[in-house]
Amino acid sequence: MDEQTSLVVNTKSKRELVDELKTLYFSNFSKIISDFGSLDSKILILGISPVKTHYDSFSKSCFSFDTNLKQTVKSGGVLCKTFDRLGINIDSVLWDNVYKVPEEMLTEESKDAAIKYITEFIKIINPKIIVCLGNDCMTIINRLTIDSKILIKKVLHPGACVRGFYTINESFHNWKRLNLQEYFK
Repeated sequence: MDEQTSLVVNTKSKRELVDELKTLYFSNFSKIISDFGSLDSKILILGISPVKTHYDSFSKSCFSFDTNLKQTVKSGGVLCKTFDRLGINIDSVLWDNVYKVPEEMLTEESKDAAIKYITEFIKIINPKIIVCLGNDCMTIINRLTIDSKILIKKVLHPGACVRGFYTINESFHNWKRLNLQEYFK
């Protein structure tokens, strides 16, 4: 019987595997902010963590903001406008955060769980490219053991645009250089 059992192919979907991971690593949280978009995407875009106002909202998705292209006073609006100009639907890529709760809520134990989760999450998703939003996210991702075939790139965090450190046009060019459209062919 053991031989037969070992020959059975895992028939669980990516969603089922990801949900099992969430249960395993985040059962001690009453709420987590998690992935948004297509689990089959070749593009994974990662932020560091949700902000407290997002966490306190009704949203459970890391992509909590209004997808109205006129809204650019928050990071999500900048991303919506940028992706619209790139000709990429935000739903067609996969978005997530390394940490599923605001950083101020994390303990060392929950940080370790989040790192283990994101490492296994990346293995399940197996993207072609991971785009890190900002330096903090890139620092964490560079510490992980990730398949060397996965390209890892960093872009400026859209929050820097909201704060006036660069323009939406500069944000667009920052993303355009990644040539993400190639991952849809």
